[in-house]
Amino acid sequence: MKASRRNYVILAVGIIALGLLIWYGMRPRGDLVEEYRAKLRAQGEKISFVELGFPRPPQNADGLVRLTNAVRRLPSVSFDPGSLDFMHFTAPGRTLVSHRQAQPLWAERSRSAAGQNSWDELGSAFAGAADLLAEIRLAVEQPIRWFRHNPTNDYRNALNEPRFPFVPMRNAAQWLAADAIVALHVNDRARALSNVHALVQLTEFHREDPELVAQMIRVAIAGLGVAVTREVLQCPELTESDLALMQADWEKVDLLSGLEVGFLGARAMADSLFSEIVERGALQAKHTSLPVADPSFRERLEETFAAFLWQFGDEEDMVLAFRHFQQSLENIRGLQRQKPWPEVDAELQGLLSEIQAASTGLRKYRHPVSSLLLPNYSRAIRSVVRQDTQRRLTITVIALKRYQLQHRQFPAELNELVPAFLTVVPMDPMSGRPLRYRRNADGSFTLYSVGEDGKDDGGDPNSSSPVTEYDLWSGRDAVWPVSETLP
Repeated sequence: MKASRRNYVILAVGIIALGLLIWYGMRPRGDLVEEYRAKLRAQGEKISFVELGFPRPPQNADGLVRLTNAVRRLPSVSFDPGSLDFMHFTAPGRTLVSHRQAQPLWAERSRSAAGQNSWDELGSAFAGAADLLAEIRLAVEQPIRWFRHNPTNDYRNALNEPRFPFVPMRNAAQWLAADAIVALHVNDRARALSNVHALVQLTEFHREDPELVAQMIRVAIAGLGVAVTREVLQCPELTESDLALMQADWEKVDLLSGLEVGFLGARAMADSLFSEIVERGALQAKHTSLPVADPSFRERLEETFAAFLWQFGDEEDMVLAFRHFQQSLENIRGLQRQKPWPEVDAELQGLLSEIQAASTGLRKYRHPVSSLLLPNYSRAIRSVVRQDTQRRLTITVIALKRYQLQHRQFPAELNELVPAFLTVVPMDPMSGRPLRYRRNADGSFTLYSVGEDGKDDGGDPNSSSPVTEYDLWSGRDAVWPVSETLP
């Protein structure tokens, strides 16, 4: 009797398995995904690289070639130009003016190695690189707007395509920033200003590139440029013309729209991968897009089995990824429409929780593509929002200094800067309202963002909890810091 029952169970399981195989072989492929694509397109969304206007004609890359060639020939030095410490906080809301210190300031990671380099040694090193730095400053006047002119082909043939020039761009930015600080130390204002302009121009490279990492490189370079701009603003000899040109440069930088471009590209890349999965089958697409170098027999068996199981729920996995990209894009667009950061952050954390839940336990076998394509994007978005807030603070400070040059004092409120010095008062991405400002009794000013909690604490730079290192974001509010020079 027991044997008979066992045979019936085995037979039933076999029939069910056979039925699933027949269903799988006969079911329409891609229906759920196509329905979701159609829904997005009806809303005006551009899903594929073709809809985004690719392939595009290759750009004139003369500027990029000149840039990379100049960077390649920069001299070997005993210090890391990227380790010069800008905007060094000594206390809540207080920073050192780096170029006025007796010795160069170095980031913590390099002080032991570079701590012996004096200003004279740095001056000599940068004088030796002057011609190459001048070449870089000329090269950045020809920014290439996109590197990937045929992204679908590039991604499928990644091993044969040229690598994105992240390293030379980073090195160029670090040398320009460090040269600006050295120039400020010897009162060469014109050279410092030309380096700030070059840093802004460097953020124009790949502005329309549909690759998220390209947009994040732009954000990192903008952060370096803002820190150097703060140093330049400590120069008492700055003229109205100097300030106006620097303000116009920073006003043309648009980090949030670049972030949207990067997310549209990430979704188009996912769409390309999904189309390949539907067309070629999961296992073949998996081997094409995610190659495994010489796997053992057991690993190959496990991969084959996992790919087979995944195909029973692959459309659900794809739709999950599409939905995540769409909700992220809606949040980014919300930021561009002045949606307060705390609201956006709460929605991003909800998306992250959903993806984490779909990637744990047995669910990870049902959502492997989503797990691969959807890392913690909330960190990238937070980084962009922070940096764009600092850019807006910088623009406002430049306008305040222009007002002071003309009126011998700072304005009583920011609205007095409009329209002579600002078209509109910059908005605070953290609150969705204008940046906060007040003129102090001693004639100075307090300018601040309300910080990531969206709450106005009156311009309080102190942290609500103990911190070991201070920065702009460690306080209750993100306050434009007071500068000081130590003996």
